[in-house]
Amino acid sequence: MSAQVRKYFVCANSSAGFYSFFHENLNDLDRVYILKGGPGTGKSTLMRRIGDYFLKKGYDIEHIYCSSDPSSLDGLIIPKLKAAIVDGTQPHVIEPTAPGALEQYVNLGIAWDLEFLSSCRQEILQLRADASVAYKDLYAHYEKALAIHDEWEKLYIEAMDFDKAEAFRELVCDTLLDYPKVNREPKEKHRFFGASTPEGTVDFLMELTEPFAKRYFIKGRPGTGKSTLLRAIAQKALNLGYDTEIYHCSFDPKSLDMVLVPALSLAFFDSTAPHEYFPQRNGDQFLDTYKAFIQAGTDENNQDAIADFQSRYQEEIGKGRIALKAAKDAHDQLETIYIQATNFDILDGFYEQLKDSINQLR
Repeated sequence: MSAQVRKYFVCANSSAGFYSFFHENLNDLDRVYILKGGPGTGKSTLMRRIGDYFLKKGYDIEHIYCSSDPSSLDGLIIPKLKAAIVDGTQPHVIEPTAPGALEQYVNLGIAWDLEFLSSCRQEILQLRADASVAYKDLYAHYEKALAIHDEWEKLYIEAMDFDKAEAFRELVCDTLLDYPKVNREPKEKHRFFGASTPEGTVDFLMELTEPFAKRYFIKGRPGTGKSTLLRAIAQKALNLGYDTEIYHCSFDPKSLDMVLVPALSLAFFDSTAPHEYFPQRNGDQFLDTYKAFIQAGTDENNQDAIADFQSRYQEEIGKGRIALKAAKDAHDQLETIYIQATNFDILDGFYEQLKDSINQLR
């Protein structure tokens, strides 16, 4: 079987502001290269080149995508070599735990024409300020959207049979996770499978779950216990000793959207908008929290209220997306400046150095 590429996010522009799980995904590695440099200085391209090289050598790799620009990488992990290359610039600053022994800084700034950048100082400062204002607007609109979503959830919570909900969770955990306990300390990873981007919602849900034999598509409404169910599933898998990947909601990171248990080939995920999918093959099944323990007729009896929640929520999300687009526009202009100031022949040297250094870990 040929080497594979896994794709996911570890950072999100959320209703809680910028949210990062970077450290949780780097804490069991032996070597982490932290790239320093401005926008447009080839960090993402450098990571892709290194990833392509080791993929051709037969190593599985993991692409960590940027939530503000899903065409760009925030990081690259080569699991078998326990090595990673990550973007260590704002907003995902990564503080080293053992500088030199575990983490190594790679300063791409030595490829800059400092005289040119000095001549562009005022423009650079203004564009950074513009991006900062845009991000503040984004988070303000997402915070308002979350408050509306909480109102929306309350409608369904008030129609919930909590005894049935608890029984449903127990049934799912007891029957679908009926596996022997293994005597080992399990690892858990926290990530995002999608992100709200300037172009709309992007997710890798189907790609991430494609290798799993059993996939459970969880259907429901806001506040109908989907995240609580996923939390119970994750805890059961960890209690049994199995490594578990926990994927959070990029809009509300306190909420869960997916749990993967690789050793058991089990995938459980929230399959409602904006990441709504349907069973496609044998082994795909529905779990419907709305039908299981929400009072019948709740949708029909609250049509006007639900429509109002949807309208106000989408309005704030739309305004947030406009702000995110403004932030990306400022970032793109900064990239244009730094590209002009960068000597890419020097960056080619960084590629060779990193490739050789990681090869020594083989």
